[in-house]
Amino acid sequence: MDLTAINKVLEEGGETAAEKLRTFFLTLQDEYRVTINLHDLAGISQVDPEIRTVLEPFLYHNNPFCNHVKKTGRAFAACCQNKTILCRFFRAKDKPFYGVCYLGIEELRYPIRWNGRLLGFLCVGQFCGDRDGADGKIDHYAKKFAMDAGEAKRIHRLATRPLDLDVRRFGQQTGFLADYLALLYARYILAKANGLTRKALEAAVDAVRGGQSVDNPEAEGQREALKKYTED
Repeated sequence: MDLTAINKVLEEGGETAAEKLRTFFLTLQDEYRVTINLHDLAGISQVDPEIRTVLEPFLYHNNPFCNHVKKTGRAFAACCQNKTILCRFFRAKDKPFYGVCYLGIEELRYPIRWNGRLLGFLCVGQFCGDRDGADGKIDHYAKKFAMDAGEAKRIHRLATRPLDLDVRRFGQQTGFLADYLALLYARYILAKANGLTRKALEAAVDAVRGGQSVDNPEAEGQREALKKYTED
């Protein structure tokens, strides 16, 4: 065993925070054969250009079924409404939960919080344990949105599987990812806040928001609340 080589690697410090984040996301996806979606309410992805690059692929539901459905304008609007409902749900609920969307896609959902503030949430999927129920939902909305129900159901079957992973073990690891995202947010925001106290910083961010709460997935991005407190 070459102790000198090992210690050299340790002394070099390893990966950057962004590289560690990429490794964390990809390791979870590969090990459990899932896709992970980050709903970024507070601008976690905006705190640093490198972190933005890492998080970019995870900022939307990138799977065959969702990509297919969102080609239809009314279905895309319904998906956005579903995200808004999740935002409101997590403002009232502090724990992860397992839920299903209006088209029968089942997901594990995990909140990301810092000092009690909801920063965002992670959605992990895609699963389906009720094929008949999902088919019924697709038939209903396909008629409503003028979609091809047969094609949608075919892609739904390709994109989903039963929830066959160890939920407790996966939840522990995903909980660490959520905590790491919250710590990155806190680290970059506080480090670049020019000496503001936490109370003053939160008051300033609330002022940039116009005193409004975040109740939809795009709110912070629209108000550009972080731009004033981060460096280019």
